[in-house]
Amino acid sequence: EMPRISMINENSSNQTNNNNSNIEDNELSSQNEYRESLQLVTLNQANERIVVTFTILLIAFVSIYFIVGVTVYSQWVGWTPFDAFYYSVITFTTVGYGDYSPDTLNQRLFTCFFVIIGVGILGSSVAVLRSQVAAHQERIAIMKQSENFEILENRIRSSINSIEETIEKEVEN
Repeated sequence: EMPRISMINENSSNQTNNNNSNIEDNELSSQNEYRESLQLVTLNQANERIVVTFTILLIAFVSIYFIVGVTVYSQWVGWTPFDAFYYSVITFTTVGYGDYSPDTLNQRLFTCFFVIIGVGILGSSVAVLRSQVAAHQERIAIMKQSENFEILENRIRSSINSIEETIEKEVEN
């Protein structure tokens, strides 16, 4: 009977050491997870600031583009402000119906540069939108991955708890 008691004492001592080690591991793991999530939050905030700044710049460029288009085409070409705005929109979107067109060489040269600048602004806008959609999809994927990890972790913990209960019952018998 004595060896069995000392064996139980050794087992409980080992279990206490293992429990302390598990608690320390869990604390380290929680601290690491906190640091990683803090870094992700900081990175996301920086990314959002950049996107907001770039979006504001694009809105400013588009506004300036249309103001310049309306001003130049209404003053220089002689179109009404509405017709000049209409032409600027049609040019910006690269549709080009052909119902309006500049007459002189200088007007056509200006229009060439105007179209190139418009296409650049439009392309940048599409690129920002695409990157925002990709970043949003990535955040969703990370959230789903995190949820799946939590479900798996809970299942593993449940299995470990049932195994520990089985072992404790065996030790008692």
